[in-house]
Amino acid sequence: MTPNDFRVVDAAAAGIEALCDGFNSGFRDYKYASYFDPPGMTRFLERSAMRLEDCAVMLAQEDGAWKGVGAALLAVEDGEAWCGGLAVDAAQRRQGGAKALMQALHSRACSRGAATMWLEVLVHNAPARSLYRGLGYQKRRDLFLWERPASPGNLPSATVDLQPADALDLIENCYDWHNTALSWQRRRAALMRAYSLMDALVLEDVAGQAVGYILYHHNRGVGRSGSGRNGEESVHIFDMAVAPGARSEEHADLLATGIVVQFPDAKIALINEPKGSILNPLLANIGFQVADRQFELSLDLSG
Repeated sequence: MTPNDFRVVDAAAAGIEALCDGFNSGFRDYKYASYFDPPGMTRFLERSAMRLEDCAVMLAQEDGAWKGVGAALLAVEDGEAWCGGLAVDAAQRRQGGAKALMQALHSRACSRGAATMWLEVLVHNAPARSLYRGLGYQKRRDLFLWERPASPGNLPSATVDLQPADALDLIENCYDWHNTALSWQRRRAALMRAYSLMDALVLEDVAGQAVGYILYHHNRGVGRSGSGRNGEESVHIFDMAVAPGARSEEHADLLATGIVVQFPDAKIALINEPKGSILNPLLANIGFQVADRQFELSLDLSG
């Protein structure tokens, strides 16, 4: 496909297949490549509070037909909006398509009553950062993607006994333990929508009261359809937090150690932990590494 004229339409008008084509072709060469078929995209949109008509598709002609060559995903909730993905096919870049997609999202978000747009961008994605800067986005903070490789021979020496718990109950009753607002994917509403995918573990004090929790998904590494790559065992942490108090740092250390000991053969990942979190140095001390870093950006839509 060679560069040519394009148009941007809402995904409901373009159709779910065009949205998938635009998303898949745009993210094909991305560091964290993603692929969706129509049923998978439909499930993702539902879990992310995204309406098909709120998302945008970039169309270009190929063999006389309009084909999806770019996409932008939008969620709107409680007066705020989030761009959950923006990508344009490599052959169609640097023609203004990405800017047009974002402007379509801004217009739609405003019509839905959103006053602020949020998104995250990898620090090394210079073209995207330049685009967002030109659109008026402001950096709010750094977010870290932590990973710990499977290393059963290099486990923390401490023994920590975490107890199974109900994920929904923890989200409803313990989420406020966080002392700072989290990124969109880790907000309470997002976790509530995804709780059926989660298992949960809690750290208890000597009185049997929960003082820390982890919400996670364990992919046992069978085949290639789970969260692990190439069939590897993996644990994706949706969220973790400890109760506030004098011993919160100690409890956070025990909680992080506990998940490592619980899954010695798994690669463990936690996304978008804010800079300044008490978890960051503790994760580093038990073998986690910063695999990537993002900037959280926002745009005031009220003007």
